[in-house]
Amino acid sequence: MTFPQNPMRPHASPIRASAAALLLSCALALPGCGLHAVRDAAPAPPAGGPRLRVLLADRAREARLTAETELHVEPTIDDPSVYDGEVIIYPREGGLALVDPTTGAERRVGSEVHVSTPDASMISVSKRPYRGSVVVRSVDGALRVVNEISLEDYLLGVVPGEIGRLDEIQIEAAMAQAVAARTYSLSSLGQYGSEGYDLVAGVIDQVYEGALGEDPLVSSAVLETAGLVVAYRGALARTYYSSTCGGRTSEVAEPWPDRAGAPYLRGGIDRTLRRDVEEALCAWSPHFSWTEEWDARQIDDLLAKNLPAEVGLPADARVGHLTDIRILRRGRSGRALAVELTTTTGRYVVRHDRIRWVLRRPGTQNAILRSTLIRVDVVEREAGRVRRLVIGGRGNGHGVGMCQAGSIHMAELGYSFREILKHYYRGAEVRSFTEVRGLPLALSARDPVRRILAWTGPPPGAAPDVARR
Repeated sequence: MTFPQNPMRPHASPIRASAAALLLSCALALPGCGLHAVRDAAPAPPAGGPRLRVLLADRAREARLTAETELHVEPTIDDPSVYDGEVIIYPREGGLALVDPTTGAERRVGSEVHVSTPDASMISVSKRPYRGSVVVRSVDGALRVVNEISLEDYLLGVVPGEIGRLDEIQIEAAMAQAVAARTYSLSSLGQYGSEGYDLVAGVIDQVYEGALGEDPLVSSAVLETAGLVVAYRGALARTYYSSTCGGRTSEVAEPWPDRAGAPYLRGGIDRTLRRDVEEALCAWSPHFSWTEEWDARQIDDLLAKNLPAEVGLPADARVGHLTDIRILRRGRSGRALAVELTTTTGRYVVRHDRIRWVLRRPGTQNAILRSTLIRVDVVEREAGRVRRLVIGGRGNGHGVGMCQAGSIHMAELGYSFREILKHYYRGAEVRSFTEVRGLPLALSARDPVRRILAWTGPPPGAAPDVARR
């Protein structure tokens, strides 16, 4: 199994929406006030959770959408356009062009269209099917393609891609992954602001493979945990996770010093509390221990391509040949926090998780280094220049939060998904989202809050809960 490095619109009635807006500042500004008071004014909850906007493609030259039924494209200049199973969308000056591949007829429309099916059947984008609907927008002469989908449907295509296709004995790990991914998704709403999406369908957020990525056993784990999230002191947690921690998880400030302040992400030794298990929980992973080796040409290439951007130099700056490499500082987990690269043009220090983006892996499609839990094993020089470099390391990913390989082994040892999450998010707890009263900093915009309220609000006609006020 190959683990990823990461290792995430209901409409209110005017009266209810206005009440929600009046209470919104209280929910965001005062932790004690939280979401409970605002939920009393929220619209009825739709099934499947709030709608997420997931970026599928950016700067595309065309978008070919197909379905086994009609495709409804709106808004257009006049009435919604209906296509018999396929439409191709191109960027055009001032907007978009809709092309019927059967007739070749072209229709000019505005800069954004919403594509759906009348029976909620799947829509394929470049032959990959997705649940929900698709939004195509013209951005700087190219296309941005976004999947609008309910939270729980989104998770069906995320959890298998993140944790893998597991056996029945490992189902608790899939359930833990589902809860972590759900929490991460909710805490990511609105993170890209005006860009028109919440999450990217890749390791930068969460691996999302659409309907092709779904797996029956893992889907049952998503359904079994529906609505459950990780909370800390009553507020939604930020549930980072990665493939393999290498035996020790990291506190959040080690890879990302600007994200400090989450006590449940403080890291620690990744072993069980059982005395009969002494090795690291993720020791079985193929990424637990590894080495990477570069020759002189590869070293020159990676420094020339990657170093300037990381140390504030122009992209075409000459950084010279490597003459030495040293790890200057480590964090409590043993991960490198600062690496000094000495070249024939100067000394450069790369810090925290960006180390992985400079020391990319040789012989791959520009893949970043698996982790910063590293050591310098071999530095061979010739005429003062490093001609061979060997780095050994452990783990795959940033190491913050849940170790996916470790969670799988915990499930095999009989731990429940709640115990797995408690082990990796120390001091946090699993709760129904309806019990969460506070929001993480990522949820600071009106649109994300209203989408959450639409999911968690009381049903129409329900009597107000006076105790919540």
